[in-house]
Amino acid sequence: IADSAIPAPLFDRSVAVAMIADDPGERGEGEWLPVLRFSLSDDPLRPVETGAIVVVTSELAKATDRDSFAALRLELERAAIASVDRRFWALASDGVAPVAATRDPLADLRAMLDRVVTSGMVAPQWAISAGTAARLATLAGAGGSPLFPDLGPLGGTLLGLPVAVSDAIPAGNVALIDALSFAAHVGTVAIDQAEGAALRMRTDPAAGAELVSLWQSNLVALRVVARFGAARRRDEGVAISTGWTA
Repeated sequence: IADSAIPAPLFDRSVAVAMIADDPGERGEGEWLPVLRFSLSDDPLRPVETGAIVVVTSELAKATDRDSFAALRLELERAAIASVDRRFWALASDGVAPVAATRDPLADLRAMLDRVVTSGMVAPQWAISAGTAARLATLAGAGGSPLFPDLGPLGGTLLGLPVAVSDAIPAGNVALIDALSFAAHVGTVAIDQAEGAALRMRTDPAAGAELVSLWQSNLVALRVVARFGAARRRDEGVAISTGWTA
């Protein structure tokens, strides 16, 4: 979604949009065209750093064969994507009041479209978890045929709009996000390696968690840090529906 957002440099304070009016009428040579101007926000696009640590054996970290390298690269990619997705979802959903789903899926999705798709100047995308995508993909319509035939557990399209599948989206949630309601800067990804550090081997390290020496355990820690920026410029650009689990 961030790739389709309005590109903006970090710390930028001048994100705005100017559009020609819908019906400017006829104008003679050299005459002005009416312009509709509106500023989405003047908040700076501040950099955000997020990342994860992947711990592997020393043998895997030093391996040079193709399969070992592919496995290591896959784990690093998954860690970076999951971390960025969590931070972007936190930003996109902040302050958005979710609406509980009813027993009419099409009516629920239509209400979300009514909120987000207010003009042709939008780039909406659905965002759901893999589990929720699987449930929607198996909903039956009239005659038992799939209600959403172009959707699968890994994505596809829903009502003609692309679907982004991410585990950062809470289970049972369906979100509609207009990418053009966001300014974003896709930054860099840095990878560091440590062999002599000590880690608390927990996703949510507590004060009492045991420290594990990487050197004594013959382990290597690979830290991936992604730097990016994103800011929501239009509150109506996000709609969230909950309760898509039953």
